[in-house]
Amino acid sequence: MTGTPEQRVGAKIKARRKELGCSQEALAQAMRDFGYDTWRQSTIAKVESAGRPLRLNELIDIAAVLEMSSGELMDDLDDREQRLAAAGLAVQRLEIELAGLQGQADRKAAELGRARDREAAARQETRP
Repeated sequence: MTGTPEQRVGAKIKARRKELGCSQEALAQAMRDFGYDTWRQSTIAKVESAGRPLRLNELIDIAAVLEMSSGELMDDLDDREQRLAAAGLAVQRLEIELAGLQGQADRKAAELGRARDREAAARQETRP
């Protein structure tokens, strides 16, 4: 198969969708069910034609919807392309993890601020 990685993956998505007898709209709805609220029939059409690149989390989820692995979607990519995709996936997972940790840190900082405010108020109450 020739073309860019996006073209090759898009062609595989289209072929598998058709093999399953699934319309672009039905696939878009399945992706919305996975939490991709902005996915529409036109999104699927753009992905299939390589007019819109897939994020790695989208690739994993669309593969699951199509009852295949993300590896099957990428199996004809060369080693460099596969390494790049794997590295991108690792970065994306770490970014998600970091965002979660930043959220936890923000919540703890707010909790600490409230505790300090309560402590200061208690000190004020004990002063003559």
